Amino acid sequence: MPSRSGLWFSVLGPVRAWSGAQELDLGTPQCRLTLGVLLLREGGSVLVDELVEALWTEVPPRSAVPGVRTFISRLRRILAEAGHPDVIEARQGTYRLVTEDDTVDAWYLRRRVRQAAGERDAGDLEAAASSLRLGLAQWQGTPLGEADGPFAEQQRAGLQRLRLSALEQCATVDLARDQPGSAVAILTPVIGEYPFDERLRELLMLGLLRTGRPADALRLFHSTSRLLGEELGVDPGPALQTLHQEILQSRPVTVTPVPRRSPVGPAVLASVRPLRGTSPGFTGRSDLIHRIGTELAATGPRALGLTGVTGAGKTALAVQVAHRLGEQFPDGQVLASLHGRDDQPVPPARLLPSLLGACGVPAAQVPAGLAEQVEAWHALLGERQILVVLDDAHDTAQLAPLLPRAPGPAAVVVTSRLPLRETPVRTWLPLPALRTDEGLDLLRDLLGPDRVDRDLEAARHLVTRLSGLPFAIRYAAAVLERRPHWSLASERVTALVLAGAGTESPAAPALALQRSCRRLPGDLARAFSLMSLAEGGRITAITAALLLDVGPKQAEDLLEALSDRGLIVRSASWSYEYPSLIREYARTVAVVQACPDDDLPDLPPVGLICA
Repeated sequence: MPSRSGLWFSVLGPVRAWSGAQELDLGTPQCRLTLGVLLLREGGSVLVDELVEALWTEVPPRSAVPGVRTFISRLRRILAEAGHPDVIEARQGTYRLVTEDDTVDAWYLRRRVRQAAGERDAGDLEAAASSLRLGLAQWQGTPLGEADGPFAEQQRAGLQRLRLSALEQCATVDLARDQPGSAVAILTPVIGEYPFDERLRELLMLGLLRTGRPADALRLFHSTSRLLGEELGVDPGPALQTLHQEILQSRPVTVTPVPRRSPVGPAVLASVRPLRGTSPGFTGRSDLIHRIGTELAATGPRALGLTGVTGAGKTALAVQVAHRLGEQFPDGQVLASLHGRDDQPVPPARLLPSLLGACGVPAAQVPAGLAEQVEAWHALLGERQILVVLDDAHDTAQLAPLLPRAPGPAAVVVTSRLPLRETPVRTWLPLPALRTDEGLDLLRDLLGPDRVDRDLEAARHLVTRLSGLPFAIRYAAAVLERRPHWSLASERVTALVLAGAGTESPAAPALALQRSCRRLPGDLARAFSLMSLAEGGRITAITAALLLDVGPKQAEDLLEALSDRGLIVRSASWSYEYPSLIREYARTVAVVQACPDDDLPDLPPVGLICA
């Protein structure tokens, strides 16, 4: 950073703070992580319960909220003694760190990436290269140091994406200013850290080729192909395939290295892959697979949708269907991730060139305009026997141009959190929970049959407590695998599952449920949390109307909307019920929302609220 005469902070490595040249002793790891949470909010406010979630990787103790206040008090004292008394601001149950942009290394890196994007667009490649290298120089190792738990892992992933964007832009700029050796120098040491990032490997292949090392470029392609095939069951994408062919045929390489990632936002790629093989550990769903095959064989446009809560297994089922029906689609199966859960879902203009390329259309023959790309795609769907999986669709505007308009040899399977009924998809199938026997089979695959069958009744109870949700069962298995001395009957397993702690995976069920609920409209979010407090297991429109203080018709509409999203389940008698794990999560949300931020009660362990 340009100036270190005042107060400055680091999170791109261990959490540290300096006042001038003097490093401050921040105390315990929890004090350091508390400061890290404030720094990563970039001047925004942080709720007490957010700090609790970040600090405790097991079930939070009853003293968690007072503990947070103690850590804040210690940090304030440390900063005040260094001559900076007003850095942490408290307001209405939240805390905020008040400092300048250039005093935090992560903020500085983000600002340099933005600045470089503007310099590159203005044609000043030398300035862009300098800005990016100044930003990347702040990277000091693992962000947040040795902090563990879902929060730390999630934040690390975001900072890694920022670094990845900066690395990609830096290599791109180096190639554009005819400095391929600089691109090779910056990519070679980091390529192993991002083993599945094809864009970095494409840029490194270009750099090797342009420095007179075509044999090394070919070796990199073959090692990448082997890695993707063995680990993910996919082939390299169209860009790498095209570059490989151009090297083999000794043609001048015409690939223009243009960054594919937003310079300031999350890494969202038009991720399109040929499918090979099945999803690891897939079990059950045989009746549903048969029905999907029947639906896709019917007359009319061959498009079908799968819906359900985040982590219900929609993608795994779609991939399994593609594998089972492979002989009916000899021209291939393709998976395209639409990133509907992300802040930046991939638009059709970015998806279509990748889809056309994955289906064998040479890059030179892909039309430039969106309307022409849509026509080319529909023509291909009318000619080829291909099965396309459009995973994680966001809305009708994104999905409609990608779907077949008329009967033809191609078929499309869509996954989405809720049915997009204004599209040509004629059938939307909600994913039910796994049956108990299917959940037990999944547990056996993950933990081994001996451990499951040794305590079969406890295993059945665990599957029931986890609502038969595959993502929750997988997470529970990860918790148990790391704790071989725990019984499958331990209440701590479900508590850790719902608290999102117990492994270092950022895809914890609690976080997955949070993603499913984050974008609920205000009335639905309120209904989702409050209705979970109803006595008994079932909810009718009348019960919901009384709880929510609305009319029966509005209550029924809210119940149907939550059912469409897979958050509650409708029964034959026009009543509804929560899957038990989702109900526990909703009740926790209701308790937190009912309390002012300064008066949060000492809650029992999250997973035991409904016990």
